[in-house]
Amino acid sequence: MAAKFRYDVFLISAIEDVSTAQMVARRLRSLKMKVWFDKDRTDKTFDAEDAANAEKSRSFLVLWSHAADLSDWVHAAARTGRSRESLIQTAIDDVVPRDPFHLDDRIGLAGLTGRKLVPGFATLAGLLGDVQGRKGLDEFVGLSPDERSMEV
Repeated sequence: MAAKFRYDVFLISAIEDVSTAQMVARRLRSLKMKVWFDKDRTDKTFDAEDAANAEKSRSFLVLWSHAADLSDWVHAAARTGRSRESLIQTAIDDVVPRDPFHLDDRIGLAGLTGRKLVPGFATLAGLLGDVQGRKGLDEFVGLSPDERSMEV
């Protein structure tokens, strides 16, 4: 079954959040995850090419922000992940996304930079690692369980 997936993570973000998404993608790749992320995306329609790459992905990771909540592309990609029951939601600002995504927990990533980890990143690494059969990635990134928080 593992051969079915080309990517460990399909990274979903608004065009306006490209720098944050690139940084998250780099951090995940440093943990040896294969991340699909189109840093040059300019279209706002979730098209057949996006769907094909999504189909090759094990997990979906959405970076919610105010800009992401206004994006039809982000909502379409997140719905795809949610329908496959493999969507992990994060928040990079104080947004509460529209229905139905407001009902689910979001991992707080606000404040994450190339030099600074936030507790939510350890939680994220642990969840993605568990899906991949790589237990303990949350501990590997170096934050204690007391520093981790799940909900925004």
